[in-house]
Amino acid sequence: MRQSALVDLMSTVRAGRGERLSRVDLLRADLESALADLIDVVEGMSAEAFERPRDGDTVRDLLWRSGLHEDWTRRAVDQGVSGRPVDAFVDRDRPAIALTVEYLVTWLEQSRRPMLALLRRLPEDALDREFVLATNETS
Repeated sequence: MRQSALVDLMSTVRAGRGERLSRVDLLRADLESALADLIDVVEGMSAEAFERPRDGDTVRDLLWRSGLHEDWTRRAVDQGVSGRPVDAFVDRDRPAIALTVEYLVTWLEQSRRPMLALLRRLPEDALDREFVLATNETS
């Protein structure tokens, strides 16, 4: 379901109950929509486009890294909201098994699920907090 359809549906349901969408709900809807759009694009790519290097990386490599960033972002939000310093991002090489569109789509979906679960329990004011990175920088 595309973002606008999902937001419209959520708005309609909540309006019927006298509620409005929170910023966290809108963020969650945006994340779900963006992943669906990305998967549509990737699943529609030719094998040649999927494997062709661009600036040293293939789409395969970028999808792997996107999952890593998704996982780190979830951990960073959880650490920051809990008042703990946020660990630095650690890049890892794509494992040899992560070769196919199907594998990487599953990886992205598995990386996204914990983030959406975190957002379901995230208080609205958490979106305005500054996080302290392990390097003592704020974000």
